[in-house]
Amino acid sequence: MKAKSILKDQKEHSCKYLDDNVHVNFSFIPLVLERNSVAKTPQCKIKSKNKKCKKLRPKKLRAYIPNEEQALSPVDLLKWQDKNILIIGKPGVGKTTVVQEMLRLWSEKDGREIDYMFYFDESVLAHSSNIASLQSILFDVYLKPMENDRMDVFKDIEENSENVVLILDGVTDFGKHSILWKIMNHELLPDAKIVITCRSEVEYEPLFRKWPTQKVYVQGFSKESINTYYHTMLGHDPVLLEVVLKNQELFSLSHVPLYASMIVDLMQFKNGTVCDHPHTVTEMYIHIFRAAVKKQIQQIDKYLKEIKDQVYYLMENAFNATMQKTLNVISCDETDISRAFLKMITIRDSPTSAMTYCAFLHNTMQEFFSALWLLGHPDEIEKVLQLCQTEEHKHMRHVLPFLCGLLSEHNIRLLKCLFPEDQIKKTSDWFIEKLLDTFLQPQSEESEDSEEFDLLFVSQCLYELQSPKACLMFLEKMDHQLEPEEDLDPHQCCALSYVIAQSRDKEVYLNLEDCTIADVGMNMMLSCSPNIRLNICKEPLEQTTFFLEFFHKASQCCCSFFDQRYNYNHEPLNALLDLCSHVKNYETQTGRSFLPALQSVFQSTPDVWIIDLSQRKSSVLLEVLKLQTEKKPVELRGCSEEESEMMSFLQCLPYISQLRFDYWNNSLAIQSVLILFIEAAEIETQTGEQMLKLLSSVCTYSSFPYEMTDIIKQSDFLLDLYSHVKDYETQTGRSLLPALQSVFQLPDVWIIDLSQRKSSVLLEVLKLQTEKKPVELRGCSEEEREVISFLQCLPYISQLRFDHWNNNYAVQFVLKLLIKAAETETQTEEQMLKLLKTVCTYSSFPYQWSDRIKQSDFLLDLCSHVKDYETQTGRSLLPALQSVFQSAPDVWIIDLSRRKSSILLEVLKLQTEKKPVELRGCSEEESEVMSLLQCLPYISQLSCSELCLLTLVKVVQYRENPELVTLLLEVLGFSFSLEGHLPSKTCRSVGRVLPFSSDRLNLTLKSKAISLKGTRLLFRHIKNLHTLRLSGYMVVRIAEALRSMWVQTPVTVYELTLNLNMEQWSERKLSRVLSNLAIILRLWTVQCLNLTEYNMLSVSLSVLLCHQGPVILRLSKETLRKLVEFVCEAQEEELTQCFLQKVGGDLTSCSLSWEELHYFLQHKIPHITVDLRKSNIGCNVRKMLPFFNRIQFKR
Repeated sequence: MKAKSILKDQKEHSCKYLDDNVHVNFSFIPLVLERNSVAKTPQCKIKSKNKKCKKLRPKKLRAYIPNEEQALSPVDLLKWQDKNILIIGKPGVGKTTVVQEMLRLWSEKDGREIDYMFYFDESVLAHSSNIASLQSILFDVYLKPMENDRMDVFKDIEENSENVVLILDGVTDFGKHSILWKIMNHELLPDAKIVITCRSEVEYEPLFRKWPTQKVYVQGFSKESINTYYHTMLGHDPVLLEVVLKNQELFSLSHVPLYASMIVDLMQFKNGTVCDHPHTVTEMYIHIFRAAVKKQIQQIDKYLKEIKDQVYYLMENAFNATMQKTLNVISCDETDISRAFLKMITIRDSPTSAMTYCAFLHNTMQEFFSALWLLGHPDEIEKVLQLCQTEEHKHMRHVLPFLCGLLSEHNIRLLKCLFPEDQIKKTSDWFIEKLLDTFLQPQSEESEDSEEFDLLFVSQCLYELQSPKACLMFLEKMDHQLEPEEDLDPHQCCALSYVIAQSRDKEVYLNLEDCTIADVGMNMMLSCSPNIRLNICKEPLEQTTFFLEFFHKASQCCCSFFDQRYNYNHEPLNALLDLCSHVKNYETQTGRSFLPALQSVFQSTPDVWIIDLSQRKSSVLLEVLKLQTEKKPVELRGCSEEESEMMSFLQCLPYISQLRFDYWNNSLAIQSVLILFIEAAEIETQTGEQMLKLLSSVCTYSSFPYEMTDIIKQSDFLLDLYSHVKDYETQTGRSLLPALQSVFQLPDVWIIDLSQRKSSVLLEVLKLQTEKKPVELRGCSEEEREVISFLQCLPYISQLRFDHWNNNYAVQFVLKLLIKAAETETQTEEQMLKLLKTVCTYSSFPYQWSDRIKQSDFLLDLCSHVKDYETQTGRSLLPALQSVFQSAPDVWIIDLSRRKSSILLEVLKLQTEKKPVELRGCSEEESEVMSLLQCLPYISQLSCSELCLLTLVKVVQYRENPELVTLLLEVLGFSFSLEGHLPSKTCRSVGRVLPFSSDRLNLTLKSKAISLKGTRLLFRHIKNLHTLRLSGYMVVRIAEALRSMWVQTPVTVYELTLNLNMEQWSERKLSRVLSNLAIILRLWTVQCLNLTEYNMLSVSLSVLLCHQGPVILRLSKETLRKLVEFVCEAQEEELTQCFLQKVGGDLTSCSLSWEELHYFLQHKIPHITVDLRKSNIGCNVRKMLPFFNRIQFKR
């Protein structure tokens, strides 16, 4: 009864989360038991640990899982003749399970002889004080028999001790000469079988080292047992089962039955409660860590706080061992927390000393504690991230997923007993970006697969972190494109699908071409997000087959799996149509309805359906289109010769938004459209169904028959289509054109090459339009009758345009049209010239877009040809074109080196108002220049190069015609700009012309070479200048000429502007320029000096401030600000007065403080102008009241 009670408690604990059906079948799951051998000595164990830590991670994890070689079982232990059995194993490895299985086997024996088995564990003996005798420990502590039988039973036990098995589970406290010590050494019950369980570190203590015994080592679950255990406990949830079994770390950790049971407990508990986040590995380890302290739930946090120093010490040892790439933790204190997680081996290294070696039960537990240490030392995290990138410390990356899990907000409540909550949150805020920057940067060429590994590794870290924000940051860095190139186990699929699921607004492209993925993993991918775009196979047909088979098993699908970037690739679309065809065949064969399950797939992909009707039945397209929630475009890449197929395609029209055709196959498009309209007309005649209207509606879109607008190809297509339709109507007597009228009205502009196509077709098409439209000619016919035929189109044309790249034929054709229009008008009195003039009178004629240079060339060429024609024939044509020449362009541009100015003169005479002229070249012939001067009365503004300007000046100066000089200056806007080398001869010519401008002259001198004589000749006759812009060089030359008396005439300048390139002037050179400028100011009358284009130092301007003349300085905002500070700091009366006078009291461009304004108001100046919006003086209004009569505010 006692044995059954013990076993019942153990069974209920193991099965507390299982279904009732599983309870009945639950049985002992074999553990690996091994006999004593040389390999079990302490030295060999330590050597084995050292070997294990050097293995690659997958091999290291597999190395923890024991192999079943000796195949020992609890039955064998019961049958052994050995009287002493010591069962040894690390914490949680299953020692108790083994002895309790022995107890179960004993209790369930049938027809046995009278024998006895007693089971004691440490907890039972710890609460029992009455163990003074063998009888008391057997009957009082374990199970008391009936009083009448007590003595008989005890006598039988003593006399037949060979029938007694006594199990001491975890009992290691044997006081010398105590009852337990006597039992162990067979002073009592000499023939009984004594079975003792102990931890590894106790094995070599003196008590057991001298005890003659058969040692049995419990190694934990084998690979088969782990599988059996999880199938038993989690078999009702296949997805959860696969996630655990395919996770290398969890599977390896589960060789320790205690850890396996804790993993199951957590999973089953979360599945049975409302939980807002999925299972993470780190959370399991946290609960294993908390459960291992063996305290009541309410006391765990309090207890961990009390032993915080012990935990910290264990964390530090774990981190140091991990950094050193070792599994042996040396000199670890034997505290309660250490004993819970470490196995210890003590070796005597001398007669009087011993060394204790410690190791975690599993290397992943060591990594978990290393992550805990990093959590407490956030300053070390960035260093570890960098170390992970080195070959020596790349193993440290396995600590990072645990660290991510520890930083998850869901786990903070479980860790705040060890770490401050705000510290965890602060670390979490910056850590993830550092992690992503570290592992998503380009890798070295030596590690070819590192990039793919990092993708899955980062996904695992993000899964542990459980942060949507971090996932979105990762996806942004990856441009929402994930392409792993290694096989994905369910745990990796779980992590990857979680990351993808966080993308709510953007699609994530997942390329799995080079991956193998199980059905469970595929289910996760397909169900994680509607925004996923999957690519499984390189060949579309393979992909179709894969999904067809998968969906057969799944029976449903709500995911679109083709990447939208394939919209213009024919193959994936063929695969979808193949998929539909396969599914339809499957439905026909089985009678099952399967297509609705794929509805979302066909709805989300693609944007346009492409089909070749010469290779595929349109019935398949019809089925696919019926599944759409909205009409979509269809593009035909081929046409069937079977009438039935084209008739069938017409049934698709209600589900099509646009009917498109292959851009590169015009003949196919024409043939298909014609056949479709013929078939539609027949159906309409036979059934009365409005099929023509339906067909016309899918063809009536602006770029028909192509996706993208191409007005040239569109015009060619429609003109060819019209020709074919007319031929069909002629041959059959049927009428199709009315049904196509809306299609022929589509182009905004009609383009035709009359060298290849008859204008009669264009005329017929234009007659179908509801309004006049532009026509662009890309080529012209030389046949006279074609020109005449084209004239018949004019009443239906709004604008006549020509190809932008061919001026010659455009000029020739317009001339031909003009001549034929004049002849037609003479012969028929039809106002053909007026019609022609109307279609040519628009601002950009003869092009669609304005191009002033080409337009001027065209019109000047046209004028030239018309003048030649008039000369040859004596007829007058130019007046008919007057409105054309007046409407365009806004500016006439002419190159006098290539064209006679007499043509320009003829054109300008046709204008109703003066227009600007721009000269792009200059003739060296004086006659041409003189001819150009005759154009001046018709020009509003003249623009030309300096060379051309000087040529004009030279010729005008020779003519000695004041009116002509004044006229030239007027069209130049009284503005002269001279920048090149100025010889004295040129200066003399310019100097004689400039005085005719009166005081309106705007002169810019930026010459790089001019003599003092040239300077004198330039200014010899000038008395007044409106504006004068000088380069630094010219300032110096003019000042030198003034000093040497070469220039004697005093000049009055309204505004003098310095045009300096500040990068070319050192402070010394600039100072020289300003000194020379001061000379000019002293000898000339300058009303305003404009320095707004440059920022200058206040010291540099001091020489100008001291100038005694009435000049006003205009300064840049920055220079004025510096000068204000300079003057206020200097506090000199004379300097301040000069400053205020030179700026005219205008401080509006500068921000002022009240102190600065108040300082300036103390001086004698009529008024000071300020800008309240720029200056911080509004708060001192009361203080300003006494000065209001002297302050002007800018509005």
